Amino acid sequence: MNIGIIIFEKEDYLYKLLKFRLSTYFPDGYITRGRSGGIDPSDIPLAKNIHVLYDSDQYTSEQINKECSNIDIPISISTIYNDEYSKGRIIDCKYLAKKIMNLHKEASYARKGSSKSDSFNGKLIMIISYAYMDERENLIDTEFDYLRKDSHMCLRIDLMSGIRMPTSFSGIENSTGGITDILRMAANESLEPKDIMAYSTPDSKGFITPGKPVHTDDVFDFGINPVLNLIETSKELTTDITFPINVLVVAEGFRFKELVKMAALADEVHFLLPERLLNDYLGFKSEIGSITRSLPPDVPVTMHYCDNIIKSKRYEATKI
Repeated sequence: MNIGIIIFEKEDYLYKLLKFRLSTYFPDGYITRGRSGGIDPSDIPLAKNIHVLYDSDQYTSEQINKECSNIDIPISISTIYNDEYSKGRIIDCKYLAKKIMNLHKEASYARKGSSKSDSFNGKLIMIISYAYMDERENLIDTEFDYLRKDSHMCLRIDLMSGIRMPTSFSGIENSTGGITDILRMAANESLEPKDIMAYSTPDSKGFITPGKPVHTDDVFDFGINPVLNLIETSKELTTDITFPINVLVVAEGFRFKELVKMAALADEVHFLLPERLLNDYLGFKSEIGSITRSLPPDVPVTMHYCDNIIKSKRYEATKI
């Protein structure tokens, strides 16, 4: 997206918080701290649009305009503002991200000479896996890399035992426990889309993810209703006009009657399984069919086999 963000904030902890939170909305953006003496666009390499955020309790608009006089693109107004109701200082990163995105779109349309708005409909794709972890991760790396490229970001939610979740963080704080907090809010029916993003962290593979649970079986211990609430709420992110998001839900270990309810919420459903499951256990094929038959006709279903390809009218077979 090539967005540059310069933050004028004197408090170190507030600057770090803003940078961390905004990086979840703009993982490919360039975010740096403002300094006195004038801003050089070369401070933000490769950025086509540069947006300046500042603490209005510390700087005036005149000061900011003076520091950024050589940047000829829009400057957003007031990073941190006073709430007239609570009389407190608030950092609303979702509001800031939306404003930056709108300014970015306006600048893009101006360059193109068009007033038409781009439309984007993200997808919620569900993978139901019965394979080894390496086979599952190989499938995701090879077949679903486009989810990260086609959208501004891709949220990955692992719904499975904690010991089956990948460890793909690289020293980032709060890389675990997020899914537990999210499910707790979902159980209380207080979960909102912004909460999912607040408890998610960029991983080393380019996904935004809540990571592992506090306890191994938290995903199952909360019950199926909070899980369904989480999936429904995460799907709202795919239609957020602020910035395009795809959602990848990876599910393991649920009962078939639970998977029927979960799969019904997806835009696409993918199964990953060894061929021997269909050969050795005849009832398994029938149970898989019970899931696919419950889906709306416009929801595509893809079967990925770890060994041999099996062709079917209903399934598109993919060998990995």
